Amino acid sequence: MNKFPTPAEIDAERTVNVAPYVEKTLAAIRADLVKNGNNAAVSIDYAPPGAREEITRILGESGWSAKFDSDQRDGAYVRVTRKG
Repeated sequence: MNKFPTPAEIDAERTVNVAPYVEKTLAAIRADLVKNGNNAAVSIDYAPPGAREEITRILGESGWSAKFDSDQRDGAYVRVTRKG
């Protein structure tokens, strides 16, 4: 008999699939914050589905807010600021 995954199982699988991208992006954000203080703007590559949500969740739990955006000149980026 086939068992279809629950929403929680799908979420867990997506988290595992995006983990390398999330780790790489968080490392770049951390380096920029250490270098520049309370604000960071980090260029990003194409984010796999679920990666932005996971990055936002992790940063949010640590007291930071993240805003993903893009423009024609600089391409895609994430801007991180201290909450509050």
